[in-house]
Amino acid sequence: MQDLERALELEPRSHESRQALTQIARAYAASLVEEGRYDQALAGLDRAFRFDPDDASLKQERALILLLRTMRSRGR
Repeated sequence: MQDLERALELEPRSHESRQALTQIARAYAASLVEEGRYDQALAGLDRAFRFDPDDASLKQERALILLLRTMRSRGR
């Protein structure tokens, strides 16, 4: 993930690069959620937001993780 972020710093306007980062961030977040690591999953998505702050699907993914974390903390 850090290598891709570095590449995006060098080529921030590339739509394909931003899409690649969000796809990787989404997959990484999903694997962390499966392990119950909600805060780390949210942090990964937050990093992707820096490069594509208008991506509605990232916002939706983040909201879902927040909901899952809340439900987990309440024992549901």
